[in-house]
Amino acid sequence: MSRRTTTVAVVIAAALVGTAAWAVWFAASAPDRHSDDDYLRAATQEVELLVTADADDPDRAQRILSRATGPFRDSFAQSADAYTEYIRQSGAEGDGEIDGAAVAGRSLRGAQVLVAASVQVRTADGDRDSEPVQQLRLRVTVVPEDGELKVAGLVLVG
Repeated sequence: MSRRTTTVAVVIAAALVGTAAWAVWFAASAPDRHSDDDYLRAATQEVELLVTADADDPDRAQRILSRATGPFRDSFAQSADAYTEYIRQSGAEGDGEIDGAAVAGRSLRGAQVLVAASVQVRTADGDRDSEPVQQLRLRVTVVPEDGELKVAGLVLVG
């Protein structure tokens, strides 16, 4: 082999070893990796908690806040007491159900999850059968925070 061929082979081998070392370092030092199923589970659990009202569950708002972060947490925290009081006073009951969910996109910062849900709400003086079932379509932003996945945004889409 000529000197030039040997030099090119050494440079290529060093580049391959360097690239492999960088990939191993990146994978080892990267933040927690979550699967699509993890993102789906986090989004659907939060939406289900939101659309299922129960006047006998005064801690519901706190559970919603414990799974929230960022703008969604800030927004919901401002109305959590009013939400709890309305549910308690009205005796509202809501049967919520997740009809489907899918990860619409992912990045290193989190995921966008589309959730379809149905909810039927009835107040203490209302007849359940007379209340229409509401169909909801939501875009849920889920982000990792302190090793957990939390909802940072929730938008009702038409």
